[in-house]
Amino acid sequence: MRIKINDTDLVLTKEYTTHIGVLIKMVLASEGPILELGGGLFSTPLLHWMCEDNQRLLYTYEHNQDFMTFLERFNSNSHHVISVDNWETVKFPEIHWGMVFIDHNPGRHHVQKRQDAALKLKNNSDFIVIHDTEERGFRDGVFWSNFKYLYHWRKARPYVSVMSDLKEIKL
Repeated sequence: MRIKINDTDLVLTKEYTTHIGVLIKMVLASEGPILELGGGLFSTPLLHWMCEDNQRLLYTYEHNQDFMTFLERFNSNSHHVISVDNWETVKFPEIHWGMVFIDHNPGRHHVQKRQDAALKLKNNSDFIVIHDTEERGFRDGVFWSNFKYLYHWRKARPYVSVMSDLKEIKL
């Protein structure tokens, strides 16, 4: 099934939902603010309502201006939706994150840029969740050695991985 948001054509298949179970578990296992890099038709509403119900702060960053039309509807006192011009120059609030969800598509070499974001945020995040970790660049295992705790959900593609240096992952 396809939907169009302004000029962005989105294909909706079950593969766009493999992160949902892990996100729910990690929101429940964590405390404090949540950071979402790359909004989604499934992740943003899920995180928005879970944070709203639990009075948690949520920041969503997105670069696709067409998609911002959808995401901006979630702006509230506790959910800040922020447009990104350049992922490499984004300055995140200097707070301790309970959970970070990385699913942004910063263009060419997006796997490396997702890894860079995780490494940049690892010292001030209890848990980091990354979607699409079956892709080349994650498979060699080198990146994973940067974290003390690691969990891979591989029941369907795309895979989802959770990592932390600060807290043990109990899923």
